[in-house]
Amino acid sequence: MLSKAIDYQKSINEKIKFLDEEKLQEIYRIVEIFYKDFAVQKKGLEKFCGFLSDEDAAKMTQLIAEECERVDYNEW
Repeated sequence: MLSKAIDYQKSINEKIKFLDEEKLQEIYRIVEIFYKDFAVQKKGLEKFCGFLSDEDAAKMTQLIAEECERVDYNEW
């Protein structure tokens, strides 16, 4: 399915190269409507996908490994 989506994107990109500014603005408005509908549908943790940069995600992973994945037997 992803391959098909990429094919559609490529095809659209090729075709819009030849349109004037007015038509491009119209297409942009339509895409914005579809995108807003898609963004509203995201639920739960999905809405946070892509929220962290790769650097922040790596740092968070490192901190979890260092601080949370160890047992302090004297703590109890």
